[in-house]
Amino acid sequence: MESSRAQWTDARLNDLADRVTELDRRLSARLDSIDAKLDALQRTLIGSMASVVLAFALQAVFGG
Repeated sequence: MESSRAQWTDARLNDLADRVTELDRRLSARLDSIDAKLDALQRTLIGSMASVVLAFALQAVFGG
């Protein structure tokens, strides 16, 4: 156990830190993409609901 810990040189630790940073960057980009898609879906749902409410209101006012 002690020998494997001794093999973690500064270069290996820096490489690991770089890989973790790159993973974090990729995950952040992916989450930003998902956020944008959810925002677009929310706008679509709100617009659809507004259309349904407007249709019911117009039916109540002008319908029979």
